[in-house]
Amino acid sequence: MEKARNRTFGKMMKQLQRPYSLCLYDGLGCENDAIRAHSVQNAGTLESLCKDGHVVMPQLVLTRHEPPRFEFQLVGRNNATTFTGLCADHDADLFRPLDTNGIDLGSDEHLFLLSYRAVLKEAHTTRKSAIDTQLTYQRGIEEGLHPKDVPCAPGEQAMEQMISAWLIELCRARYEHASINCTHKDIKHRVIELDAPPCLAVNSMFSTEVISEETGQPKFCHTECFSARGMHGCRFSYYASERNCAIQAFDHIFNATGHYQNYLISKLILKKCENFVLAPDLFKNFGSKQVELVTNYFERNICGQVYDNDAPEIYLFEPVA
Repeated sequence: MEKARNRTFGKMMKQLQRPYSLCLYDGLGCENDAIRAHSVQNAGTLESLCKDGHVVMPQLVLTRHEPPRFEFQLVGRNNATTFTGLCADHDADLFRPLDTNGIDLGSDEHLFLLSYRAVLKEAHTTRKSAIDTQLTYQRGIEEGLHPKDVPCAPGEQAMEQMISAWLIELCRARYEHASINCTHKDIKHRVIELDAPPCLAVNSMFSTEVISEETGQPKFCHTECFSARGMHGCRFSYYASERNCAIQAFDHIFNATGHYQNYLISKLILKKCENFVLAPDLFKNFGSKQVELVTNYFERNICGQVYDNDAPEIYLFEPVA
């Protein structure tokens, strides 16, 4: 049995490292090779944060005899926040308005495209996760670790990942339709100017944890911390029809100010987002307690636990003594 577990773990590691490349645009009908596209603006945002070509990101660490854990590590700027979910042509065509002229926070099109990047990244991530989880489950069956025709936790986890990928795919298709038909104004945005210097960046899509009464499905929101034209800000994006859901989920952040608002945004990012970067000069000044509490809060929530902690050190915008 121990040999079977070792073989399954080895196959799982190979599967996790195997690239998943597919252009997700054009109704999934594009056959061009996917590139490493950035979900956070490389020129401008990542450029303003990096040091010696690197930023800091949470990275998954897997070993055979220990539970999965995360460490904050240096990552090359050209690899940070990238995903192989768009071909070069579609990446260039879709985001040319942003890449050519920089971010204009007064443009509905620009704000839509920033949100669309988060949707495409999440669609790619959840597809890859569903494939990896299902194949690992099947290999566990082959090795006799799981029953073949009886419900079990690994099988339920694989099904949950497939459902998650399907829900995100519905959002991706909805955004693609809006992109093709230029209905950018269907997406509404709330931009908050942050009382903090540029020190982190995030562009993620996540559930508001508010369930639609009409469909019974969770409502999603997209958030981004960015630097544009001398401003460090945070953007929340959502469909106009789901405005009440966004207010219900995030009104406590919208109404907060200063340090406390940054604290609430820090906790939201650590609870909901895996696609964020920190400036190395910021992170190196975090004390050991702040690193421990930030890592623990992120790790426990991103791995599916419902965990909270009101420690003041769970803060991303500056070192906390």
